[in-house]
Amino acid sequence: MVRPPNEKFARPLNLEGLERIRDFFGDRCKIISKFKREKHRIYSKNIEGDIIELIRRRPVTLEDISKVLGIHQNEVIKYINFLQESNKINFYYHQGVKYYKIKLD
Repeated sequence: MVRPPNEKFARPLNLEGLERIRDFFGDRCKIISKFKREKHRIYSKNIEGDIIELIRRRPVTLEDISKVLGIHQNEVIKYINFLQESNKINFYYHQGVKYYKIKLD
């Protein structure tokens, strides 16, 4: 799965293209296929703000938010629903995967 690009004209590279870029940059570069975080909770008094800051950087999935913040997906859904009802975020589908993004008015 490839997350959606910032520009609509951008297309994902295949593995061969990624490997050529890695070889060009040498030891300073590596291909990261998936993010995996150790399970631990980040204690924060402002989970809504944390979610907004994460989404502001780039579109993210429910799973992304859960992993980055160390919060169970069911808990994240409560915050996501509130943020959607407050018209702060919305979502769209990219390659069949639901992504959340900041709502621009």
